[in-house]
Amino acid sequence: MLGVVAGALTARLVGATGPGAQLISIAGAFAAISIVLGGPLVSSLALFEILAVSGAVASAAIVPTLAPGFVAAGTGALAYTGIADWPGLNQAALHGPDLVDYPSVRVADIAWCLVVAVLVGVAAALARPFAQWVDRAVSARPTLALVAGGFAVGAIGVVFRAITDRPVDLVLFSGQTSLPAIAAEGSAGVLALVVVAKAVCLAISMGAGFRGGAIFPSVAIGAAAGAMCAVILPGLATTPAVVAGIAAGAAAGVRMPVFGAVLAALLVHSDISDAIPIAVVASVAGWLVALVIDRILARRDLQPAAGG
Repeated sequence: MLGVVAGALTARLVGATGPGAQLISIAGAFAAISIVLGGPLVSSLALFEILAVSGAVASAAIVPTLAPGFVAAGTGALAYTGIADWPGLNQAALHGPDLVDYPSVRVADIAWCLVVAVLVGVAAALARPFAQWVDRAVSARPTLALVAGGFAVGAIGVVFRAITDRPVDLVLFSGQTSLPAIAAEGSAGVLALVVVAKAVCLAISMGAGFRGGAIFPSVAIGAAAGAMCAVILPGLATTPAVVAGIAAGAAAGVRMPVFGAVLAALLVHSDISDAIPIAVVASVAGWLVALVIDRILARRDLQPAAGG
């Protein structure tokens, strides 16, 4: 939002109108998202996939439309990387987990990571329709919905801490800063509760009207599910399981498979070059699961329960 406003203000200051003003506003969004997602490449890829899927821009015009934004994403990232003797803001935008290096792919990991992807795809994909159900149920009372939604999310965090004796940060907030702790958790029961609680909190927050996105909560759901499967599934290593979970979660959460795989590859602070094919397969699998769930729920025309 800040990026779009900055772009719109810049367009007004330079006297741009029509398509030119729109391109400058989009460029502002690129610059902002490049900071949120830790660099210009993953943010540009995300917006490219959004435009390609939406059909809002003709295929021949996608590259010219994205070019100004691509440049803006690169220059916006300089605020963090610095220029010459200026060190920049020196702040890490992404807090990914530190996993054990993964030097070679194992057959068992490929098979089990498909199971991880399906599980994550279901959990992440169901958050959106549940949020839409909540939104329709409380749309007539938006202020009450915000208060009740905030209370419900807080209560889930309190109950989670009481049951597991783990910090509420594992289920509250976006999940970005809690990824290292989630990946390092060794209890399958705790991780299962993180998956369920995080998905429910995401759905309530979106449905009740809180601002934010589904990317990092879905990534946290995926990381927790992957770490849980690494604990309970025989022969599944933690590193490919978490990578597969992150890729499937991001892909299912925003319905963008290429973005999911790239984000997983850039988010993990380890040598996981051999796990990237697993991230690709898991991302596509999670995305397909999300599409299937969307189609099933669209056919059933999910509505709030009577009196809800």
